[in-house]
Amino acid sequence: MLSDSVTVDSRVVFPRGDWMAWLVCLSAGLFFFYEFFQLNLFDVINAPLREEFQIDAAQLSWMSSTYLWADILFLLPAGIILDRFSTRQVILTAMFVCVIGTVGFALTNAFAVASFFHFLSGIGNAFCFLSCVVLVSRWFPPRRQALVIGCLVTMAFIGGMMAHTPLAYLNAHYGWRNALLLDGGVGVLLFIWIFWWLKIGHASKCSILEIK
Repeated sequence: MLSDSVTVDSRVVFPRGDWMAWLVCLSAGLFFFYEFFQLNLFDVINAPLREEFQIDAAQLSWMSSTYLWADILFLLPAGIILDRFSTRQVILTAMFVCVIGTVGFALTNAFAVASFFHFLSGIGNAFCFLSCVVLVSRWFPPRRQALVIGCLVTMAFIGGMMAHTPLAYLNAHYGWRNALLLDGGVGVLLFIWIFWWLKIGHASKCSILEIK
């Protein structure tokens, strides 16, 4: 079912004070940040995964690749969905799927099920960059868009960096399962933050359009 906000979402709004534009887009960038964390976490936990699931290097690489397979399969559908539905709802749905994938991966003991949950996390990744670009195009004029997108990509790479030393510390002290459960908890907090600020931003955009 199409969202009533699609019509509003498709119109470009350049508010006089762009603090709300920055807040909305950087909040959505937290989704990008979170997904890059999931993309890189296998760099740290590959050894305990092989031991836990009793798998060899080839099986581990297959499990890891399910994330990228999800990207490949869902990038084009993600573009179609973002053209058709509310960007805000798409971001929140994809983020929810990613968090479910992260928590499910941490809780399962079966190789096939773990691969499936990692695949779910990859589905979310297919939407993160495209949805951020769509938001930027609707909140900023063309002369500012490259700067904002650069900031969002920087956030993503910070997320990838956080999946190394900080995650390695958590893995060493609490184990990979607890580390990923904490990762899932952070995902829930980010989901709430993104939901709140995208909701406020959507209301702000509607008000601006009504005034115009």
